Amino acid sequence: MPATFAEHLERLDHEALTALLTRRRDACIEPLPADFSRLAARLTSASSLRDALMQADSDALEVGRAVVVLGEEATRPAVADLFDTQLEHVDRAVERLAALGLAWESGKRLRYPTGSPSTSSPRSAAGRTSRNWPGRSGSTTCGCSPPHTVPRRRD
Repeated sequence: MPATFAEHLERLDHEALTALLTRRRDACIEPLPADFSRLAARLTSASSLRDALMQADSDALEVGRAVVVLGEEATRPAVADLFDTQLEHVDRAVERLAALGLAWESGKRLRYPTGSPSTSSPRSAAGRTSRNWPGRSGSTTCGCSPPHTVPRRRD
């Protein structure tokens, strides 16, 4: 069970990690993160989180807020109870948050990235770089184009 964001990133399969990096284009800005701890730090910077939140829909944002408010008690059923809604609605919102790197599950508990240096896993912080980034074949680019600006929604 990944307890930290870096551990969560490290445990993603190739397809899920590729999808996340595609959605979070700032992860591919040079210099590329050398390990999962550094990738987690980049993805939890204020500007990166702001850009990711701009991509989330209102249901996902509300579920994300609930995860923060519930803290250690944040589970899918607890969020569904908080909103008095069906679990399926929460499941879809959690999946959208996870796809943006804004939430993950550790056991049954929902977690969110905090950006704290203490959230890095010891194994990642030790410089584990044996796993290649998707699209990276020994070159200095991960195959991502420059980051794009996501327009603000006007609700």
